[in-house]
Amino acid sequence: MVVGGFGGGMGQKFDTVELLSLDPENHPVPDCLKSLRSFPEAISSAAGAALVDGAPVVCGGYIGSSPSEKCFTYNLAADSWCGKILH
Repeated sequence: MVVGGFGGGMGQKFDTVELLSLDPENHPVPDCLKSLRSFPEAISSAAGAALVDGAPVVCGGYIGSSPSEKCFTYNLAADSWCGKILH
C-alpha cells in the first residue's frame, strides 16, 4: 500500500492510496481493491505497517510543512480511515 507522496516543484503532497502487488503477474491486485478511499489529508514521508489483525496503519509524516502526530488505521469493510493523535 502506498499512501500520499511528494512531488512537483512546489512541494505538493498527495492524499492518494494505491495497493500494489509484489508479484503482479501471478498475484494481481483484485479489481475491488484498485480504488480505495483517499487518505484523510495530503501527506508525505509517513510510515506504515500492518497491525496484528491485518489492518494497515499509517503514522507521522508531514501534512503541509508541519510534522504530523497522527496515526490512521484503514477499515477495509467500511473503506474508511480512522485517525488518532499520538501522545
